[in-house]
Amino acid sequence: MGLSTIVRPSPSITSDWGDKVTNRLNLLSSPPLCRVRRAAAQSIPNATFTSVSFDTEHVDTTGSMFTPTSTNITIPSAGEYMLIGLADFVLNTTPSARIIDWQQNGVNLTEQAEYPAIVTSTDRTAIQSVRHITALAGDVIQMQVFQRTGVSINLQLGMASVYLLSN
Repeated sequence: MGLSTIVRPSPSITSDWGDKVTNRLNLLSSPPLCRVRRAAAQSIPNATFTSVSFDTEHVDTTGSMFTPTSTNITIPSAGEYMLIGLADFVLNTTPSARIIDWQQNGVNLTEQAEYPAIVTSTDRTAIQSVRHITALAGDVIQMQVFQRTGVSINLQLGMASVYLLSN
């Protein structure tokens, strides 16, 4: 091969190359992000994992990740996602663990955030969970909470954020 030979890169650029670049740029400028919360109290039964029914949407950059009064957050595109959850239980002085767990397509993820209750006359128990997952488009995410006080207690506030890290 001489100095004047031009070598074409392989594979060659396909007709949809521009669309792929545009899609990647759109994803970088407005990545999938969903922030929802439970504004009204939700009763959480004793010793039962219960999906949080979110009633307020703060952000849904795709317009398709969340339907109000749903327990589901739907992943819009394949990639690596960060899940962040917060659960704030009303005051209950019975010492008992509180747990946040995540489900992906109905399957429990293996790591749980578990905290013992703070037992005082004025404190509520707020716990959080941060989880990294790999997801496909259409996967359904649910945040679940658990408590074992012997009675149903209210979840005062539940919040979840799901956002794309990379694809």
